[in-house]
Amino acid sequence: MSLQYTRVATDAFTESGSISALSVAADRAESLRSGASLRIAHDLQTSNGVLTPELRLAWLHEFRDGVRGIDANFVEPTLPGVFTTFTGQGIRDRGVFGTGVTGRLGQATLVSIGYDAIVGSSDSVTHLVTGKVKVAF
Repeated sequence: MSLQYTRVATDAFTESGSISALSVAADRAESLRSGASLRIAHDLQTSNGVLTPELRLAWLHEFRDGVRGIDANFVEPTLPGVFTTFTGQGIRDRGVFGTGVTGRLGQATLVSIGYDAIVGSSDSVTHLVTGKVKVAF
């Protein structure tokens, strides 16, 4: 089980150098995400070290990230006034399906590769491939 809180703030800023320059208001976003996960792994002894294949399953739920408006206006006073751009709706529920293998080669070297598919509502799928080489000395 996990619980993650993230808060991101962006300062206001004003562009320059163009008639269409914008002045954009400050913004902040918050995320509160829970997760429940399962990892199944098994060590296999080989002549070169230990290989550990694994399977990962997780369920993520977002509680806070919603649609919000970001206000902006053109710096040039003859152009139209303030307008609001709305962010997209975040995905509330996601499933994560992953697999990978880690190789411990001696006492000092670890090599791993993994793949995760993060599946949300409708057609939302994110593919994540990771690799790691760790050498201790």
